[in-house]
Amino acid sequence: PEANVADDQAVAHIQVAPVEILMQPGKQTKLQVRAYNKKGQFLKTVPAEFAVDGPGAVAGDVYSVPADAGQKVAMITAKVGELTSVARARLVP
Repeated sequence: PEANVADDQAVAHIQVAPVEILMQPGKQTKLQVRAYNKKGQFLKTVPAEFAVDGPGAVAGDVYSVPADAGQKVAMITAKVGELTSVARARLVP
């Protein structure tokens, strides 16, 4: 049987979701950062600091892309303490 998640509440891994995003320029999408323990059990969603390498920006937990972005790729990095997770946004007009 699987271990009780209440026995291990220490965050060992985070994952930004969605991990893969396909969107049109001028649109936006909500992001979520999920925390897991060392056994891979879901613990909770957590607030994160975001950085974007490519077009667009994250405000709060919403990734927005300018209408003139064109066909590009952006990498969105979420950071919680020392933990990071990366999502990819493919922008297709």
